[in-house]
Amino acid sequence: MSQRELYGQSYRVKEDITISDLTARTSHVVGREVDVIRNQLGRNHVTVLPGLGRFLDRTTVQVSDGTGRSAR
Repeated sequence: MSQRELYGQSYRVKEDITISDLTARTSHVVGREVDVIRNQLGRNHVTVLPGLGRFLDRTTVQVSDGTGRSAR
């Protein structure tokens, strides 16, 4: 019932749910959550640095972007 707003009044739960169904639903939910978080970060003027981060000390994070460049 809670999904009818998203999918319409005719939404029905399938009797046989497949891995493909679960994967599609997971992808949809994760995508929506990522959008919400990105919007919140943008509204709060947070700079997003894509890459792999690691703590150098208590107050410093280093982010490597995979090309050999890094930012602190």
